[in-house]
Amino acid sequence: MHPILRLVVRDLKGMDKSLLIIQLLLPLLYLFVAGFTYSALIPPFEVDGRIVPYTQFLAAGVILLSILTGSLIAGVFLWVDRRLRMYEQILMGPFTKSQYAFSKILSSMLAGLAGGIIVALAAVPVLFGVTPTAFGVLLGIFAMVFGSLFFGGLGLTLSTILKTEASFNAMLNLLILMFMFLSSAFYPASAAPPAIQAVLYLNPLTHAADVLRFGLFGLASPFVLWEGVALVAEGAAVFFLAVLAFRRIKV
Repeated sequence: MHPILRLVVRDLKGMDKSLLIIQLLLPLLYLFVAGFTYSALIPPFEVDGRIVPYTQFLAAGVILLSILTGSLIAGVFLWVDRRLRMYEQILMGPFTKSQYAFSKILSSMLAGLAGGIIVALAAVPVLFGVTPTAFGVLLGIFAMVFGSLFFGGLGLTLSTILKTEASFNAMLNLLILMFMFLSSAFYPASAAPPAIQAVLYLNPLTHAADVLRFGLFGLASPFVLWEGVALVAEGAAVFFLAVLAFRRIKV
């Protein structure tokens, strides 16, 4: 087995199952509690020329929220290795720093994607009647993959920069809240005040959510093409930043 795959299998086998529960519980609460509760107050509304029920609009955002939390939380992988003094032992084996970095990024992506897929399957009743095209499905996969790449790389980069696990956890909670509420996960960016719209359209979670909605419902925001391009650029930039940060860790 390739060294990177060996390290990925090790990460996923040793992953704390409670992290997966946390990753899934909050998005599902938003979808089935807040979604159905708010839909009694929010009738189907027009977004980018299409009428969409609020629960369906929220479903796409919730899928990306699960990827956000799962990928960022995966930065814990590095702290576990540090706490158990496994980082040094692994590098003494047949593994390089680059292989270790690639494996952690891939593990975080898979953790985020796994949660996103599970939430997407749970959201099937909400998405009843939605029939995306084959191209739309590919767009949805694209949004999920590059969303998980960005947030996984970000979480792992932070885990190498911050000096203590407590500071990492505090920053993680802050970032999750900021990405969530300053994005189009819960409401259309076009409905926000102009000053907040500018922030929303700079948020990678907005980019991923808008591309996913375009694939599912055909909701084309004014900047959806550029959001797709930005998502690729953001994912690639954070990927290389994470690799560089890992290579600078001293054994």
